[in-house]
Amino acid sequence: MFARTLILIFTFFMCWATALQGQRAYVNTPSGIFELTGGIGSCTNIPLANECLPEPSTILSLAVFKDTIYYNTSLGQLKRFKIGVPGSCELLGQVGACNSMTIDKNGIVYLTDNRLIRFDPYTSQLTNLGTLPFGSAGDLFYFNDKLLLAGVPPGIYEIDVANPAASTLFMNTNNIRFFGLISLPESCNSIKYFGLAPAPGGTDVVELDLLTKTVVGTVCAIGLNVYDAASITETGVNTGIIVTAITPQQPCPPLTTGAVTINAISTVPGDLSFTLDGTITNETGIFNNIAPGSHSLRLHTTTGCTMDTVFNLAPGLNPAIGVVIDNPGNCDNNNGSVSLTGISIYGPLNYTHVNTNRSQGLGEFTGLSSGQQHFRITDAAGCSKDTAVTLTWDSRSFVNNVEIQESHCNLNNGHVKISVDSDVLGVTTSINNGGFTPALQHTGLTAGNYYLQVKSGSQCFYDTTIVVSNINDAKPAITLQATDQRCFVDNGIIQISATGLDNPYAYNVNNVGFSTKQLYNGLPPGNYVIEVRNRFDCQWDSFIVVAAYPRVPIQTAIQVKHPTCRGVTDGTLRVNVNGTEQPFSILVNGRRVSNNSTIDGLTEGDFIIHIENRDQCIVDSVKQSLAIVYEPQCNDVFIPTAFTPNDDGKNDVFRPAVSAFITNIEMSIFNRYGQKIYNGKGPSVAWDGNLEGTRQPPSVYVYMLRYTDYFGKPQMRKGTIVLIR
Repeated sequence: MFARTLILIFTFFMCWATALQGQRAYVNTPSGIFELTGGIGSCTNIPLANECLPEPSTILSLAVFKDTIYYNTSLGQLKRFKIGVPGSCELLGQVGACNSMTIDKNGIVYLTDNRLIRFDPYTSQLTNLGTLPFGSAGDLFYFNDKLLLAGVPPGIYEIDVANPAASTLFMNTNNIRFFGLISLPESCNSIKYFGLAPAPGGTDVVELDLLTKTVVGTVCAIGLNVYDAASITETGVNTGIIVTAITPQQPCPPLTTGAVTINAISTVPGDLSFTLDGTITNETGIFNNIAPGSHSLRLHTTTGCTMDTVFNLAPGLNPAIGVVIDNPGNCDNNNGSVSLTGISIYGPLNYTHVNTNRSQGLGEFTGLSSGQQHFRITDAAGCSKDTAVTLTWDSRSFVNNVEIQESHCNLNNGHVKISVDSDVLGVTTSINNGGFTPALQHTGLTAGNYYLQVKSGSQCFYDTTIVVSNINDAKPAITLQATDQRCFVDNGIIQISATGLDNPYAYNVNNVGFSTKQLYNGLPPGNYVIEVRNRFDCQWDSFIVVAAYPRVPIQTAIQVKHPTCRGVTDGTLRVNVNGTEQPFSILVNGRRVSNNSTIDGLTEGDFIIHIENRDQCIVDSVKQSLAIVYEPQCNDVFIPTAFTPNDDGKNDVFRPAVSAFITNIEMSIFNRYGQKIYNGKGPSVAWDGNLEGTRQPPSVYVYMLRYTDYFGKPQMRKGTIVLIR
């Protein structure tokens, strides 16, 4: 769950080409991104452009690799942009909302949301490496090839990338909780390390000695509520100079020289300069009039940092172009062809028919009419050569048009369609020397050259070589949005949309089959592979994660009062739950009460106690049994010794007093002659002193009482009762 409000990016760039010189850092606040203009120990700042603006969501975490900033948003998106390069913003994919991020020396991104997640920007592969044994609401960076995390409880932890669950505490931080970790270049190959801790009125930048595992002290105070940090040396590597791009301009004949532009970053203060072949030095990184061959470049700063690299220049496209022509003929004026062959070490070559502005990767052009045909060949180095040929023809043909539909994405979905004069009969066609058929359309073609023949009877004949080109359709803008699992049931949701030129689009989620359905619900947590296909069957893959609802430990204490044999329903339960997902609710047999409330009116039996967290998710269930507590008075039977049936409402009947647990009661009354004058059964047996409506005289009578006691044992009591009138 995201709880950050402001974000600091500490990044030190010294030179980008020659534009970035001196030590720099960056912070992200609600007002935008700012550049820290001082060195170590200074927190002054000026505004800096975020090339991904407008940003519709909140930035959670950041990392820096060479001249590029990566950041993760509350919508789970991973983005990057080159510092100071307008239009360089890229959306890399959905990785989940993570509050810590760094990048290793190979450019691989690591993020945490109490899991350790790896994202490869080169392949877009997302991997969940495992769950961490502590909270990850801090930041990540590298130290001596160790991946470190500022976590909770406060401390710096060493992450075991192979087994995140085995990660351990690296050093104590004197109970300081760091919201950010930062490493700053100190010299050509040394680094200083800092933690960013919240403080009254802003954030303290605290120096850390990771070799001795001690907190050194505050070096700078920032007047912002900072919550994350990133720097150019967070990979744990400082080489002093970082080359971000070498762009050679190859010599294109008839020119005999080329040029090179080198872009680089210095990680320490000082001006950056460039030396070509040990002879020519400048501060622009741009060198012209360079002869073909291998060349050396040395990059060096005024503070003594150096780096060496090499590049090669070689001539581009050979001006000698091979041309083979086939004039249109055999009754037609549009079955001519031209085959061009260019030579260059910088492939692939691109061939353009200038007349129609048609470009392709092969030099074979067919379906050409008579006249001058202009062509241009261009290689991958940007060298080009123009040439022209003239085609001639003799007579009109019955074939009006040969329509070629390119294949898409290297599939067999190209086709050729032949149109002929409406008054021509008996037309048959053949492709690649197959049998002649009346079909005027051939489908299911892959990219390549095809020999097409068209006949009208036996007099007029048309043949040509056609080229079915391949088009790699533009990838649509794919938007994926996941709603994570809630309450441990399969209720995740994935929303998919694709926007592009080749509608309609179809979608396949985890290989269940393509459809135009865009909303998938009732999903279990996990990784989902999303395939998107356009109307030409071109296909692109993406992925998204439906995160599992977190199972957070709780502590449950249950106070029990068992029901008594006297009260029967006077049992109670009191459940107290401790955990981080307050408030909790308690459900017992359909009754819902707040945490630590008493549930009364309970009798003997088994009760299932459900515990709901603040999201009304059942996070635990406990079975609790209640049993009747025996008390001696629950087995009591009291028999009076006399009664006065005189209808005064007082003591008018002879009735034994029994507890509710006495059952199977039967009472008989005998007079002094042994005659049974009363017999009754049930819990309300009573004699009113009469026999068949006749009052019995005052006397001593004998009673016999049979019953089953509290413990289920049969009992019998006998005695006398005095009837007084």
